[in-house]
Amino acid sequence: MAGTDIAQFRGFTGEDGVAYEQRIDEVLGTLAAVGKPVIAVIDGHCVGGGLGIACCADVRIGSAASAFSVPIARTLGNTLSANTLRRLVRAFGVPRTASMLITARKVDAQEALASGFLTAVDEDLDAEAEALIERVVSGAPLTQWAIKENLRRLAAGGPVDDADVVSKVYGSQDFANAVEGFLTKTPVEWTGE
Repeated sequence: MAGTDIAQFRGFTGEDGVAYEQRIDEVLGTLAAVGKPVIAVIDGHCVGGGLGIACCADVRIGSAASAFSVPIARTLGNTLSANTLRRLVRAFGVPRTASMLITARKVDAQEALASGFLTAVDEDLDAEAEALIERVVSGAPLTQWAIKENLRRLAAGGPVDDADVVSKVYGSQDFANAVEGFLTKTPVEWTGE
């Protein structure tokens, strides 16, 4: 995933920079707020804006050739908004994010795997992606939504009122059907209701 088209920065002012970063925050926020699981499959360099997008995925897998960076301290001398920086910190941790950004270094696939950013590194990326997608689509959609929603609320900081989320899941037909299916040893078909 490539980053931003650099030509657009010609003639930028400070106000233009603020507006640009606000637009990036809106786009990344929209992607992060998708109610269904988002999977990123990365093969090669994932740089700048592309890395911001990858940070919004719920699950990320990559090839051994994957590398991750935001080399702005070496290339453009711009900055990231606090919201984008927060996404990188949640994905990589404070020390690794600081090192990546301040020294403009790349994180390779093995380091990304060790940090938890990637959940798998596989040479047969297509097969791994297909298996991952199958695991996701065979899961309970309301459970997946609830986990995403509560993670989003937790990331906002402060106390979390999750009564609406818990009530929706436990009050669902999916939950009732799954309890019966478990007790009678019959498979359940998830409907998301």
